Amino acid sequence: MARSESMKRLSELASKHDLSAFEEAWAEALAEGAQDVPALLDAVTALEAQGHIQKAFNYLQLLLPALVDAGGRDEEAFKVLRRMAKLNPRDKKLRGHFTEIFRRMYPDHEGIDDLIRHSRIESDPDLLKAANRLHSYLQFKVGGYVQHPAGWGVGIVKSIDYHDATVIIDFDEAKNHEIEMEVACRITRHLDPEGFKAMKHDRIEKLIEMAESERAALVKMVVVERDRPTTVRDLRDRITDGIVPTKEWSRWWSKARSQLKRDPRVRLGTGVNARIEVTERDLAFEDTILSNMRSLPNLPRKIKYMRELFQDTETQPENRHGLVVAAGVLAKSAAEEKERYPGAMLSLALMLERVAETVDEYQIPDELKIDSVITDPRAILDALATVPVAADRKAILERIKKRFPEFWPEFLERAFLVGAADVCDVATKELMQLGELERLNRVMELVIDRFREHRGSFLWLAKAVLKGNLPDVLPRPKLTSLFEKILLMHAHCTNLELQKEDLAYRKECRTIEKFLTSKTNDLVRRTLEECTLEEAMNFYSMVRGSRSLPEDVQNSLVAIILRTRPDVAKRRAQDQERANQILDQAPVDEGVLWVTAEGYARFQSEYNKLVNDEIPL
Repeated sequence: MARSESMKRLSELASKHDLSAFEEAWAEALAEGAQDVPALLDAVTALEAQGHIQKAFNYLQLLLPALVDAGGRDEEAFKVLRRMAKLNPRDKKLRGHFTEIFRRMYPDHEGIDDLIRHSRIESDPDLLKAANRLHSYLQFKVGGYVQHPAGWGVGIVKSIDYHDATVIIDFDEAKNHEIEMEVACRITRHLDPEGFKAMKHDRIEKLIEMAESERAALVKMVVVERDRPTTVRDLRDRITDGIVPTKEWSRWWSKARSQLKRDPRVRLGTGVNARIEVTERDLAFEDTILSNMRSLPNLPRKIKYMRELFQDTETQPENRHGLVVAAGVLAKSAAEEKERYPGAMLSLALMLERVAETVDEYQIPDELKIDSVITDPRAILDALATVPVAADRKAILERIKKRFPEFWPEFLERAFLVGAADVCDVATKELMQLGELERLNRVMELVIDRFREHRGSFLWLAKAVLKGNLPDVLPRPKLTSLFEKILLMHAHCTNLELQKEDLAYRKECRTIEKFLTSKTNDLVRRTLEECTLEEAMNFYSMVRGSRSLPEDVQNSLVAIILRTRPDVAKRRAQDQERANQILDQAPVDEGVLWVTAEGYARFQSEYNKLVNDEIPL
């Protein structure tokens, strides 16, 4: 049995209260040299959770001599002693064991006797606290690094007085500060001299070199030193602080991420702000997959993670068996979420076909085969719009073309209204080849007339017109009409977002804004070059008076209009001058608020209603 499986079995036996088998497995682990102490401590934790406190202590008593006698495993012995002190702090032998282990860990320490006295490890009622105190005392050494989290920064130990238990530390913000060791233990943290913070303090050039040649090692250095979970955002904040330029972060992290995925001791989560963990022992690839997939909230996110796994297996073929594990999780999620995510179900069916092609022994469940998912092409039209990957949408269209040839032209006509650019491309090309010009003209006219409903298809049409990709036999709207309708479409999307509080409409608005300001499409400039001055003035008024366009987009469009048509600015100046002249000549009394008796009477009526009826007494 593999060691990892043996350790898992120990925890399982403890959870099942099978103490006889647990004792045998524990003895077997000790006979093999107690190679995996963290796993043994996990098994003790499982035993402790079942209420077997004394038994857990007894098993640790058996483990301790094996570590002490082995030599060179004093740090592990110290961890075991700490756990024993937590389980049974009144055991009289523990104080002597702690003192012995510390003397073994620091055999040449000149002040160990004074520090043992100051730590009160032989008399303090709280044994674990005293042991931790002594451990911290012994870690102070001249030239060592500490950190003051409250604001003094990183410091270097300059001198130590063991008799008085005081230390002088040169902090960033408190130079040559003398402090008692007991206080220093409470307000500072010892740093690894080869750790991230210590190296950044006085050897940042080495970190810059690591960022170029050892990205994964640098990431692990940051993660290990933190005493709480590390996310990609946390990592970015530290790496871009003088080590990697912020503008190069995305490219740097992409390469580092690829290296971390191949590290058996790194658990890398999913998403943009993924969680990064470094473990003390190797992780099974399947365990990492299961952990990541269980943390994802829905089927589409899990399918996206599966795509990442496929990319990883291209560089790590030995991990292909992990695809089968992920496929099992996806199949279970599909059974629970198929009604909510019909588009994801289509992607999943194609994904499982890839798994079956990659891993010979994998069998696709019958209900998730593509032919079982696509039974009625009419039913998947709405689902097609929610399929996230263009390649999947094209593959689905190919399947429908082969399975339902008699329905293919009608399906293309309906699919065009889905609005995905790649689907519109396929539908136009296929209908042209089939000679279905009447059908194609009909759907184009529908998109032009009802552009608010078919926004994606209308944007595709606008791009095709601008790039000259639209066949001559199809209706071609004028650029002025396109520009006006796109502005109206943006206002419509904004209203839908406010009414339905759906972020999907906000994404559509962003797509329209990018289209309007795109230099590639150049819609605004080309429209203004061919329109009349009156039309240009109308567009200026529409843009400047828009209540849906963001200010930066509005300013960008106004700048394009004025730069392309200087006569618009000239006409605006003339109109403003004419308006000023009219105001100057008009006999207006600034003290008069109403210019008609009807206006005054209406105001008086509203005022009386407010005072007499609406304001409570």
